[in-house]
Amino acid sequence: MKSWVEVSLNTPAQLSLPLYLPDDETFASFWPGDNSSLLAALQKRAASGT
Repeated sequence: MKSWVEVSLNTPAQLSLPLYLPDDETFASFWPGDNSSLLAALQKRAASGT
């Protein structure tokens, strides 16, 4: 015997949590982990103003 589960399309797949970062977050407080090359590219772009 097969059973069917009804899934509502309006139900979010994950819960949204009210998380907030302090307004003073900067690249200096960012931990790049294994993404140091990405961080360097973002810092270069931010410094160039483009």
